[in-house]
Amino acid sequence: MKLSVNQPELHKALSFTHKIIPSKPQLPILSSVLFHADTDQLTISATDLFVGIKVSVDAGIQEGGTIVLPGKELKALIQSLPSEFITITAKNGTVTIKTNQTTVKLQTQNAQDFPEFPVIEGTSISLPTAQLEQMVHRAAYAASVDPTRPILTAFLWRLSEDKWEVVTTDGFRLAWQEFAPLQGLEDIQLLLPAKALTEIVSIAKQVSSELVEMKLDQNTKQALFKIGTVEKFVRLIDGTFPPYEKIMPSEFITKVTFDRQEIVDTLKRAMIFGKDSSQIVTFDILEDSVNISATSPTLGSFLDSIKQVAITGQTQQIAFNTKYLLDYLNTLSCDTILFEMNESLKPAQFTDPALISHRYIAMPFRVAT
Repeated sequence: MKLSVNQPELHKALSFTHKIIPSKPQLPILSSVLFHADTDQLTISATDLFVGIKVSVDAGIQEGGTIVLPGKELKALIQSLPSEFITITAKNGTVTIKTNQTTVKLQTQNAQDFPEFPVIEGTSISLPTAQLEQMVHRAAYAASVDPTRPILTAFLWRLSEDKWEVVTTDGFRLAWQEFAPLQGLEDIQLLLPAKALTEIVSIAKQVSSELVEMKLDQNTKQALFKIGTVEKFVRLIDGTFPPYEKIMPSEFITKVTFDRQEIVDTLKRAMIFGKDSSQIVTFDILEDSVNISATSPTLGSFLDSIKQVAITGQTQQIAFNTKYLLDYLNTLSCDTILFEMNESLKPAQFTDPALISHRYIAMPFRVAT
């Protein structure tokens, strides 16, 4: 192999592959990246066996070939080099990387040990980047990050002829969205890792791509996303998503309309006092106001009475994890927020009154007595 490539383009490609390289790989080869040079393209690949990525870079190819190099060290090296053309030559298990003043030699690894990428068969669907970005912004925070519960780390996509539902939950809160149905995909359910979908949106924004092409293979449980010169392979999560409909109430006893910014500011103050008590904040819903309180065994107590509210229904008390509420409220830009509940230990709902296609369900905590 012998080629020349522009340093900024190579560094950008390695930045994409770097995010895939696992910190604790199942196999040593997974800490590496594969370079494949052919005609006028250099393709760089990385995988953790669940997610894979291929990035194509324009390069001057004098001699084609395939090599495997240590991923993190290579990225650090290329990042440190000046913005100029780099020559890469591979011969007899050694790669020489040269600029005008720097020469580096690296040992290659056996390319045959690098996992092969799946062949994805299926219909291509065009997804607007703006829609995917909205989806991630409004729901990724509600997905779990616990790898021992993989189903809860996923976005559920539930598609039918008349709607497209998107759901995330970590077991303590749930974000639900509805979109227009996707043309070409009907009556299917799939679980996409939230981390992978978030990274797909990030790549699309970085390369200024307005569309993401998705190809879904139900037989192999794989999805391929094409974003410009980047291909991302995602293994779908296998399993049964929790029956989220059962915890989404259809009607409520008590309803409160808050000024969004006021409740955000109040919850931020309450959070200071919740650090010693699992960030628990209590809502006391009265006839014409809502008292929000938090208590710290070491710091003291906090109480704020919000009077700029519209209340219908019964007076009640309910407690939440403050962070769970702020995670949701900080995704919004609306002026008012609607809060609805039934009983102190049953799921409650928060919505933007002008955005009926998006609902947030929070599980309450037992109020300390």
